[in-house]
Amino acid sequence: MVTEKTSEKGKLVSVICRTVGRPELTKALESIVSQNYPHIELVLVNATKIDLSVFETLLESLNTVMVYPEQALKRSDAANAGLEAASGDYLMFLDDDDWIATEHITNLVTAIKENEEVKAVYSSAQKTDCKGNPRPQVFNQSFSRAILRRDNLFPIHAMLFERSLLALGSRFDESLAIYEDWDFWIQLSQHTDFKHIDKLTAFYREGGDSGTAVDDDSIKFSTDSPNALARELVLDKWVDSWSGRDVNQMLATLDQSEFVNEIRKHQEVIEKVQSDNKALNEALDSANKTISKKAEQLEVRDQQITDLQELLEARDQQITDLQELLEARD
Repeated sequence: MVTEKTSEKGKLVSVICRTVGRPELTKALESIVSQNYPHIELVLVNATKIDLSVFETLLESLNTVMVYPEQALKRSDAANAGLEAASGDYLMFLDDDDWIATEHITNLVTAIKENEEVKAVYSSAQKTDCKGNPRPQVFNQSFSRAILRRDNLFPIHAMLFERSLLALGSRFDESLAIYEDWDFWIQLSQHTDFKHIDKLTAFYREGGDSGTAVDDDSIKFSTDSPNALARELVLDKWVDSWSGRDVNQMLATLDQSEFVNEIRKHQEVIEKVQSDNKALNEALDSANKTISKKAEQLEVRDQQITDLQELLEARDQQITDLQELLEARD
């Protein structure tokens, strides 16, 4: 396997992949091979010490650094092992069941170079089912530190960040079983804003082992649910360091008053339309009654005309009979 560092002509990007040897790793690796950015180092962390020889051909086509732990690693431990082994100027993660579009790394590197005020950029991401078919959810939230305090903004492989942030002490919290990436982003956000690149180049497969994917958001806040308990661990860690202003801004992201006001405006329009419809229906009913009454009157007139026609026919017959009688006398 290739282990040497790539050309120094461009910034090196280390793609850290924590793997448990799932078959989906093939697609993840193929998506790295397909990148149109030339300076990539794959750091593959064999988190469960599984035989990865089935992926050998793909690994040999990449500039690969293998990390073989002495014992099986949990998610956060595996992430830190990857960070320690990485040598890139820029770092990103790609779990073994997800994948990225061909232009993903190029877009992010270009963005981070063009936005010198930030040290981390992230793309939009598409959620898929376990077979890779698109689901309705797209992660395309613009960066908000207040929202980030409340919830994660994007899947882990959407983000590219500068190596310099590690020197400030950012590491994955190995006490966290899930939401370790959310906690890591909060750490990074203490030192830099993030920049959202609104291009959909990351694909997040549901059904992985992160434990964070839920179809019903209320589960994240349900008392004693695993997701709620895990979120509480992250919030317990950070809440004491947040000011009242920080918390208030976070709460503002939950304030639905503007949304409610918009609903009320639409409701007023709906009520007016309903009122207008009621008036129109009443006018239509009145018109229909008038038409029915006129129709009845026409039926009476038609009957009268029929009766008169029959009377005229009877008179005509009488005249004919009288004429015949007179002719017979003559």
